[in-house]
Amino acid sequence: MKKKQVGNIDITIPIKSLQTSSALFTEHLKGEAFFNEAKYPDMKFVSSVWATENGKLDSISGKLTLLGTTKPVTLKVDKFNCYQKDETKPQKTCGADLSTTIDRTQWGMNSYAEMGNSKYVKINIQVEAEQK
Repeated sequence: MKKKQVGNIDITIPIKSLQTSSALFTEHLKGEAFFNEAKYPDMKFVSSVWATENGKLDSISGKLTLLGTTKPVTLKVDKFNCYQKDETKPQKTCGADLSTTIDRTQWGMNSYAEMGNSKYVKINIQVEAEQK
């Protein structure tokens, strides 16, 4: 049974950090036809609900802002772990591998979708933070 609780995570992903195996393709993706880095330099996720199942963090729901449009998204928690990074400090450090697949056309990223290119994009996020 899933339990839901409010958590807080606010992730800003700079589009300039986008990388593919081709520098030319990376620049194409950052251009107006896709991420439009000049107008929208960041993608942002803000959480609203954290869900646990059998005592383990299972998913984090929230809102994803991309190309100036905000839509609900649920991130699957692929891995999550907390540990004491520094024995002299009481707070723990927690890290997570999160993922989701979005339909990019819902955010207005329509380029080449009508030509049969996939409109689905997998997003992988790795985070690490210290508890307060």
